[in-house]
Amino acid sequence: MAYYRCVPLIMLVMFYMVRADPDTSELEYHCNNAVYDPNSGYRASVDDTLRDVVANTADKAYDYYTSHPAPDNQIVYGHGACNGALSHVDCQACVSYAFPKLINHCAYSVGAQIKVKDCRMRYENYAFVD
Repeated sequence: MAYYRCVPLIMLVMFYMVRADPDTSELEYHCNNAVYDPNSGYRASVDDTLRDVVANTADKAYDYYTSHPAPDNQIVYGHGACNGALSHVDCQACVSYAFPKLINHCAYSVGAQIKVKDCRMRYENYAFVD
């Protein structure tokens, strides 16, 4: 009888052992050769767009497109996608990881993308579909 009382505990321990963090091994990144003036408001629009991607990709079926206005009648378009096998939390963690990496790799680029093993993120100054 004592064995049956231990089954839920064993299953709980196994669940936490199997659960893994997202694989954020970088596969590739690409930076648009065109750059924006660091003193312009374009960077704020990029940040707003990518924060939106981080906040919503996990909630929008792991494949989220968005856009935000930028100075001079421009628009920043963004996209985030996660491996469908990830948990909601891990998808959000993955795109959260990708955001600063993308900015660091492609400072001042008007568009850029990064792919890590379990997710990807992209922004451009034109509409696109991945």
